[in-house]
Amino acid sequence: MKRRRLVFSTPLVVITACGERPVEHHPRPRIARVTHDAGPSAPRELVDELPPLSPDKTREEACRNAHCNPPPPTQVPRPPAKPEFVEPVVARVTAMKREPTGTRVRMNRPDERMDEKWRATFITRTGFAVPQGDCTIVAWSFQELECTSPLAPEQLAEDGSALKLRVVPPQELVDRIERQRGR
Repeated sequence: MKRRRLVFSTPLVVITACGERPVEHHPRPRIARVTHDAGPSAPRELVDELPPLSPDKTREEACRNAHCNPPPPTQVPRPPAKPEFVEPVVARVTAMKREPTGTRVRMNRPDERMDEKWRATFITRTGFAVPQGDCTIVAWSFQELECTSPLAPEQLAEDGSALKLRVVPPQELVDRIERQRGR
């Protein structure tokens, strides 16, 4: 059997420079930078419409309406011997909507015990409360909370992103857990 070889060739290009080419320097025009205070900017979390909250309030309801992997347990789990402490939580804003009376804010719900009784307040990046930055919780689902604030979205933002919220539990819940843990 006769074998054939296929040979590819690549052309070689050599560029040589003989002598120096004169370089022309053109002065660049100076761009005048206008510095003016444009005021606060809208946060990137600002949306035109907020989708409705899911009606699911518990993990079982959320898994019933979605295909959870693994599925929820068929037995009701026993409560822990001592309930966990309840503390203020810092929540991240996921969406904001401008309203005539202020701003409607959607945030994540990191604690399953959160509901309308909890209090939310916007905080600065250094952890201080924003003046008049209270946000009243008006609705909740398994994964999200929704609150309303009298401030505009621009007042609830810093460097183009929304400030975080400190969500504080109601005193009655704290007292009840303390009593249960004391037993």
